[in-house]
Amino acid sequence: MPRLAKGFSLIELMVTIAVAAIMLALAVPNFREWINNSRIRSAAESIQNGLRVARNEAAQRGSPTRFELTSASAATWTVCQLPTGTTTCTAAKAANAANVIEQRDATESLVTLTGSTSSAMQDKTKTGTVLTGGVPGGVTFNALARPQGFNTTALARIDVAGKVTAGRRLVVLIYAGGQVRACDPDTTNLASTDAQSCQTN
Repeated sequence: MPRLAKGFSLIELMVTIAVAAIMLALAVPNFREWINNSRIRSAAESIQNGLRVARNEAAQRGSPTRFELTSASAATWTVCQLPTGTTTCTAAKAANAANVIEQRDATESLVTLTGSTSSAMQDKTKTGTVLTGGVPGGVTFNALARPQGFNTTALARIDVAGKVTAGRRLVVLIYAGGQVRACDPDTTNLASTDAQSCQTN
């Protein structure tokens, strides 16, 4: 009785490798875009959380508390209590390191941050407009948890986009009443009634 050969032939192995290579080539761009979008979402959420910490601390402490972005290429920020005579977290930290309430290092990097102090850029018809220039600064919340210098010196909008790969862009809005919201300005893929859309503001 002849023995049956076990295993794969060279042709079967080559076909399997070719199919796997094609599938991998198709998946890599989507995977890269997914990673980029995850970075952007993580950075926007980090900024939104930092702003909420600053607002809540200002109300609880009854004194000016500042949220300050420290980089235009990473979601690094500092929240500090401002002693009398200081206007930045750097000055507050120099006065007393205990003034720093919370800070986030560059865990969400490879993003580009741009900011605007104009509340006009919060309008749902303007969120689709990409901000240019304007390295992010900060916003100081008063004891009523409202931004000081709103529409003049305080950030009213922060755009978070990818640094290397073009793709998704998210917008963080800081309103005059102190509310903070992150939304997606994409009107092509999101319905205006979607909770994530900037069109619902």
